[in-house]
Order: sequence, then C-alpha cells, then structure tokens
Amino acid sequence: MNPLKVITADTINAAIAACDELGREAFLAATGCKASRKFAVSHGGSLYDVKALICHAASSVLPYPVGPSMFSGGRAHANKVLTRLGFDVVERGTV
Repeated sequence: MNPLKVITADTINAAIAACDELGREAFLAATGCKASRKFAVSHGGSLYDVKALICHAASSVLPYPVGPSMFSGGRAHANKVLTRLGFDVVERGTV
C-alpha cells in the first residue's frame, strides 16, 4: 500500500509531537530518514523533515514500518499530500 494514502492530519500531528519529544536527530534515526535538503513542513515556528514525518505517520497506521524508499517525495508527491492535509510545506532556506 502507498504510505501517502494512509496518512492523515492527525497522524502527521502525532509525528510532529514525536519529533519534538525525541529531537530531530533521534527522530531521523528512528524513521531511517536522512535530513531533508530541499523541503520541510513549517509548523509552530519549527521545520520538520517531510519524509521522516510521513514515515512515522504511515508506520503508525500500517502493520509494518515504512521507510523513505517506499514512496516519492517532492512537490508532486509527498509535499502535495501534506499541503492537501493543511500543512505548510516550504523550501529550506526560504523561511
């Protein structure tokens, strides 16, 4: 199943809370993601790595862990879904 199809605003908000609790480096390690170079979710004055949020959110719904290679990032995929869910996706370096 495509991980982008199972995430909701609630699962992304839970991922943001988990990132805040763990800290960015530990959150990235837990999701198997690298730091985002191009895009981030801007939320509450902080920036969050797009793929890491989606991996955490989808893993909380699906019966298996979701890794970053299991879906496409970028404007046409992950960013589009996050924007549709009401999140502010920005290019790093522009905020």
